[in-house]
Amino acid sequence: MSVAYPSPSVTTASEPPSSARRYVPELDGLRAIAVLLVILFHSNPDGPFEGGWIGCDIFFVLSAFLITSILVEEREKTGRIRYGQFYWRRCIRLFPALIVFLAAYVAVAPIFLPGYPHLRDALIAGFYLSNFAIVIAHIPVMITHTWSLAAEEQFYLIWPATLILIARVKRPVLILGAVWLGLTVLRFTTDDWVARYYGPATHGTGLVLGAILYFLVREGRLSIRPIHAAAAFGLLAALSMYAQIGAPELAITVTELIAALIIGAIVSNPGSMRFLATRYLVGLGKISYGLYLWHYPISRIVRGVGSYWAEFTLTFSLSLALACLSYFTVESWGRRLRGSIKPTGLSTAQAVA
Repeated sequence: MSVAYPSPSVTTASEPPSSARRYVPELDGLRAIAVLLVILFHSNPDGPFEGGWIGCDIFFVLSAFLITSILVEEREKTGRIRYGQFYWRRCIRLFPALIVFLAAYVAVAPIFLPGYPHLRDALIAGFYLSNFAIVIAHIPVMITHTWSLAAEEQFYLIWPATLILIARVKRPVLILGAVWLGLTVLRFTTDDWVARYYGPATHGTGLVLGAILYFLVREGRLSIRPIHAAAAFGLLAALSMYAQIGAPELAITVTELIAALIIGAIVSNPGSMRFLATRYLVGLGKISYGLYLWHYPISRIVRGVGSYWAEFTLTFSLSLALACLSYFTVESWGRRLRGSIKPTGLSTAQAVA
């Protein structure tokens, strides 16, 4: 998914906001790191990257940051948010690739796990209910990873209307900060780790923090030095190896803050993190949606074929091939269709975020 960020994010407090947008390749590079962490984890949860699941928290913060920027910009330019247009564009961006993935899953999965109700799980995932289903019934099994897609889609459903109310107050950061803190505390007080990790409230904090980050940067109240972001990457590497999914409370919180720190450094100090803009990282970032969709059932199938690195190589290679196929076929169709329905007041760069 290509990403863009409005220029008000990189202005100082004394500079008037601009309506121009520019593409920030470092954000795609960060997306690539997030999906690689998840694949490293799922290739074998008992392997050396047992904390790689924190990649999902990076996705949450970044997604909410970008979506909030688009919605706020549209409201300021047109005086309203076109809900139907927003949801339609999200749908044609995300749903075609998901439908193809789920159809392939239903067709192929019975070969590897016969007798299991794969169609039921595909319907749960297709209606973006996986996070609720996991907490209630511990399903789906082979496409468990769709819980994060469900969490984001549920955010997309409620956030535009909620944002209208929040944007009217003088200090939206205070309200959102209280929500983030409350949900974070709730995560620490929930006994069941499955509910803590997969619950839409207890693991939705990254989405709230992404919105907070947008308002902080927009108001010119955040300027992060690259050296601090570099230190954050060191902590991120440690978490990717040692964070325990059965005890996610603190790791989720720390990862969210790290992600906000890195994104803040990228947009408040343009060009300061050029290593994230390398060709291969940006390329992986652009196909990260397909990589995420395909990698998990593949990882379940190839586990046990050899060493950890053999499992990772197989998982990554097969996922990469299918993600590229998806990106240049069904996702390309969606991009063309979206390009013909540009939201009023938004630039092309905003439209593809």
